[in-house]
Amino acid sequence: MVGLALFHRGVFAHLRDGGKGLKILRKILNMRGKPLAEMCPGTVARVVAMTCPHRALRLRLRSIGLGRGSQVRLIARGPGGALLVEVDGCRVALGPGVARHVLVVPESQNL
Repeated sequence: MVGLALFHRGVFAHLRDGGKGLKILRKILNMRGKPLAEMCPGTVARVVAMTCPHRALRLRLRSIGLGRGSQVRLIARGPGGALLVEVDGCRVALGPGVARHVLVVPESQNL
């Protein structure tokens, strides 16, 4: 089997002859969203996809209200790239690695 590693938009995908990594990469390339980690403080955005490779991380993000279609506001950036975001009226801190897996579209583009 031939394997290929690809890094696109802050997401690492390991491609193996039509495996799961290839499906994730196709999904990313077809989206208009950009990672939450690249947004500016004060921006209000809507989550369009989660590209988390691990099911447990996706479930954890959903449990705090970060799911497809949810509205997110980036409040501030902390040291080391940590983000403080507001989801459903609650403030949540996310590490930069996790924030790269949350793809968003600014609210002005959702019209």
